[in-house]
Amino acid sequence: MGAGGGHSVDTHLILGLFDIGGLLQTLGNFGKVALGIGFVIFVHELGHFLAAKACGVKCEKFYVGFDPPLRFLPSALFKFQWGETEYGLGIIPLGGYVKMLGQDDNPARAAEEAERTKVVTTTPDGKERVELDPRSYVAKSVPQRMLIISAGVIMNLISAVFIAGFAYGFGVNITPVEIAGTSPGDPAWVHNMRPGDKVVQIGDRGEPDEHLRWRWEFQQEVMKSGISDGDPVTPLKLKIRTEQGEERWEQIKPTDRQRKTRQTVTLGVMAIQSNRLLQPARFAHMTAAKAEPALEPEDRVIAVNGQPLKGTANDLGDLPGTDINDALVHHVDQPITLTIERTREEGTTTFDSVIAPNPLQSVGVVMEIGPVVGIRLGSPAESAGFREGDIITSIQGQPVGDPITLPFRLPRDETLEIVVRRDDQEQTLQVAQDFSRWNVAYDGRGARCGLETIGLAYAITNRVAEVLPDTAAAESIKPGDVVIRFQQLASGDDHKAALERLGPNYNSIIELDDEEVTWKYVNGLIQEAGAGIRFRLTILRDKKESEVELTAAPLANEYFPDRGLTLAPLTRMHIAESWGEAFQLGVRETGEKVGEVWSVLTMLFTGKVPLRNLGGPVLIATVAGAEANEGLSRLLLFLTYLSANLAILNFLPIPVLDGGHMVFLMWEGAVGKPMNEQVQQWATFGAFCLLMALMVFVFTNDLQRLFGS
Repeated sequence: MGAGGGHSVDTHLILGLFDIGGLLQTLGNFGKVALGIGFVIFVHELGHFLAAKACGVKCEKFYVGFDPPLRFLPSALFKFQWGETEYGLGIIPLGGYVKMLGQDDNPARAAEEAERTKVVTTTPDGKERVELDPRSYVAKSVPQRMLIISAGVIMNLISAVFIAGFAYGFGVNITPVEIAGTSPGDPAWVHNMRPGDKVVQIGDRGEPDEHLRWRWEFQQEVMKSGISDGDPVTPLKLKIRTEQGEERWEQIKPTDRQRKTRQTVTLGVMAIQSNRLLQPARFAHMTAAKAEPALEPEDRVIAVNGQPLKGTANDLGDLPGTDINDALVHHVDQPITLTIERTREEGTTTFDSVIAPNPLQSVGVVMEIGPVVGIRLGSPAESAGFREGDIITSIQGQPVGDPITLPFRLPRDETLEIVVRRDDQEQTLQVAQDFSRWNVAYDGRGARCGLETIGLAYAITNRVAEVLPDTAAAESIKPGDVVIRFQQLASGDDHKAALERLGPNYNSIIELDDEEVTWKYVNGLIQEAGAGIRFRLTILRDKKESEVELTAAPLANEYFPDRGLTLAPLTRMHIAESWGEAFQLGVRETGEKVGEVWSVLTMLFTGKVPLRNLGGPVLIATVAGAEANEGLSRLLLFLTYLSANLAILNFLPIPVLDGGHMVFLMWEGAVGKPMNEQVQQWATFGAFCLLMALMVFVFTNDLQRLFGS
């Protein structure tokens, strides 16, 4: 009995509510995913089947998967008869069903099925009497039918507890809420969160938890603090532990700068990375790809410039990679020496590898510095009297120059004299530098620049301040021009290489703005572009638009901190101390997942989450494959979510689904007779059409994600 009966749509409604985590990478992972999802469906249908048998209902079919709609296709991949029931694997792997005598969700077969339940008996006086087959579904009492209908959901919830319990019993690799870096000017940066800090409690209820998870507890709470544009953002109360073991509470309000375009709020933090290389370099033109001796995937960095890495290793032996990123920032214009530990079948070797600085690529324009957008609490900038909105005009008597490279050119003097423009007047501020302060800022949409030693963050405008001489830009761009669009272009073999290197959307037209897509973001794209890429800028001058195509070239004595190293995420193993604790965690996990599914559904129905976030079977398989690639326990936790998803969605009060059948039964129990048969049929037919339209929609979403459209 799928989703309330007949050839129904249980797993049609398992909607993937995730971002894509990765494609299925191996045949082994595909097998795990198929077995796992099949098991979740099997358990649901088993609940219906066992409850029906217990109530004396004849079950004619038990299938995982559906029959094909086209007659020329085989009815099943595999089937066999055992007793009165045919068991099989349907050819369409999108759900499952238990076919009971007298029950079919297809309105077109309702009359035929009703005839099959009739039994003609002869009374003692010789008259024929038509009765319901006592073993048919419709002959059972309302409470019995309610039990049959709800048994699938109940089994999914019970199985979810056990699946999650086994995951925690074996040990779950989680991404801890440890901070790798903060985005200058964003709330976490303002509240002085540093690389190496760890969030151990969210809210003041309960106790500190060493095993808070980045994706589930942390990101979900941040997201829920301000999911809808226009709603006020709720501050988060976080208990933070520093690398030195000191603990403090912070009340931090996420920023909604990106909420209009990305439907999310953010604290501006990056998850911790490890010292293990996923690959030597993201792009072949970056200097990490030219390290001497060459680096290889799975190499571990154990020291930087002779200094051993600090931090606590995980169960795999990985250390936090914060010292690596710190060296890239602090020695942006110098070679860095990585001490590498390489383990292969023949043994472990240790050697030093040198990575040269990465030259800054430029198209020949320097943008105007924007206003101060953040001042770190307790910082020298706060003490010196800086205010948001100030615009820096000079430092130590020198113009600021390129605002992108300013953080790396900041004089090392203990005290700086900084002139700012405030309310159309210039003010001179004296500020002492704090050289103990370090942060690894990450770039991306909405990124700003930070002067870390004084605790000040500023924006970068899209207005040209200077055009570098002897560049292509000097012929076509003037100071005062505003860049409003950006596009990367390539042709021929360069285009093919760009597709492989940067992805199918590399040449999308990017609209620039003052908040999210700024020149800082564009600058990052230019550094990653590599050879063969041209850059088309749409310029606004005197209210007229024009297009300019430029190429990038390295600047002398200017460098970019990212040298292309790709570090693996740092995970930590959470193993329950006993099976009792494991199943307690299973109950917690199931409750969380049920609450999460319900919360997301609520936000979908209220419009707080856009429908384009929905996904179908392709997205489910993709995410499941990515989780399987992280190990069996991670896949089990995903199946826990899937079980909760299936339970909640199938108990929605929609005809065709289990919840819709329960509504019909509640009506029958209340008024003493079934709902009008024609009303049921029309409601079921309408719901079926609606669900089919929804499936087309989520399949379209899946395909758009797959092909990047």
